[in-house]
Amino acid sequence: MAVAGTTHDSFTDRPALLAALGRRLPDAARAALRKSVGTIDPHRLERVLAGLLTAFFDLALYGERGRVADLGRTFPEVSVVRERL
Repeated sequence: MAVAGTTHDSFTDRPALLAALGRRLPDAARAALRKSVGTIDPHRLERVLAGLLTAFFDLALYGERGRVADLGRTFPEVSVVRERL
């Protein structure tokens, strides 16, 4: 799976810190941090990750593929990079 607008650092608490600091940072610092953490809204990423984890555990624990199959419709920023289900 890949999530558009993310980088490796998107999956830390840095995007939330950047959002909390908002306009208090100089433009150059904010732009550099955006490049590091990606462009996805941290609240949206939280919802996407919750959906991905729910879909994964539904499949892994219960064999239910429905949520996995619907991920692209539910979360358009999610794409399947490699599939072997």
